[in-house]
Amino acid sequence: MSKFGDVMEVFIPRKLNRAGKHFSFVSFKRNIDAQTLILSINLVSLDRITLVASLAKQRVQPPSRAFADVIQSQGSLPNKTSEPSHPISDQSYIPKDATTAWNCCALGILKNPILFNSLKVLFCTITHTEVSIIPIGGVSFMIKFKSMEEMRTVVDSLPGDVAQLFSVFRAWENGDAAFNRLCWILIRGIPPHAWCDDLFKVLTNKVGAMVDCSTETRNRERLDVAEILVLTENMASINCVLPVNVGGKVFKISIM
Repeated sequence: MSKFGDVMEVFIPRKLNRAGKHFSFVSFKRNIDAQTLILSINLVSLDRITLVASLAKQRVQPPSRAFADVIQSQGSLPNKTSEPSHPISDQSYIPKDATTAWNCCALGILKNPILFNSLKVLFCTITHTEVSIIPIGGVSFMIKFKSMEEMRTVVDSLPGDVAQLFSVFRAWENGDAAFNRLCWILIRGIPPHAWCDDLFKVLTNKVGAMVDCSTETRNRERLDVAEILVLTENMASINCVLPVNVGGKVFKISIM
């Protein structure tokens, strides 16, 4: 894990998750390192085990004795502030170097997110130099070159076969951001006789667009839960139940 960034903590619970699988938590010093890990490790299989990573919700862990001692000596923890009901807007959040910080960067939005792992090799081949591929969310990436001139050259003369991989590829502009995300969802309640990509796509269209599925799901190694990778604009937790008519019978199918 350390090759993705500075690891602050690793926690491996003894219990299984709701899908009956082992899981763990890895805390990084920077959020971008966690995003890089997610995009790099998803869809990777070891033997018959498919590795899946996503941003974790806040977990509750019994405090260690040392942690309890700190609380006792320093007083109680501050109250958690509630989420603001209106957008936060303040010029102080805009860095002073915002107009020059990304001068040597480009914005790339891939048509197929599975191609992310080959992006760095692709651009190193084109530019004959090292570039940094920085995920910013969903299928959007920042490509950081060594100089503005190098970035301009690549943007202006991107080969046609490479340009076809992107829906957008241009110089970075202040205000660029990702408004979607890649995430794994679990679908339960699918009758085995209807276990197919066509139904997966119909179900995932309710929350986003299907990108891929896990090896276990594709090979029908377990039929109690389908693991589907989706591209969605929903930034909140996905949790819904859909009634689906399959062969004249209605099934309640859970998506989360």
